[in-house]
Amino acid sequence: MSKKKTNPKKKAVKKADDWMSKYIRARDRRCITCRSTANLTNSHLITRSKHSVRWHEPNCYCQCHGCNLRHEYQPEIYTDWWILKHGEAAYHELVLKSNTPSRFKAYDIEEIAEEYKNKYLTIIDKYDD
Repeated sequence: MSKKKTNPKKKAVKKADDWMSKYIRARDRRCITCRSTANLTNSHLITRSKHSVRWHEPNCYCQCHGCNLRHEYQPEIYTDWWILKHGEAAYHELVLKSNTPSRFKAYDIEEIAEEYKNKYLTIIDKYDD
């Protein structure tokens, strides 16, 4: 039986997602919606299927699992919070950016993973001081 090959781009996406999630959860430390500190996730205002904003920090904030699930069915709660924080013009810019096609190569995504790994480690070091 032969071993299945791992797609380098898929592997890089998983790595970038993991480091981005760790960084966002360390940065925010609580759910932006209900302020809970339990079951935290990296929530994307605009779906992560749009790679142009998948690893774009302004698109990512910490939500607990329940609030992240609610965002799926009531996106206006997170959207309203985001607009209050950043402004309507910034929201429209984010939407425009999300609709801009992007083609990342595996090495581009590896660089993104490394960037968020470093940001995560920097934040963790601050908390340890």
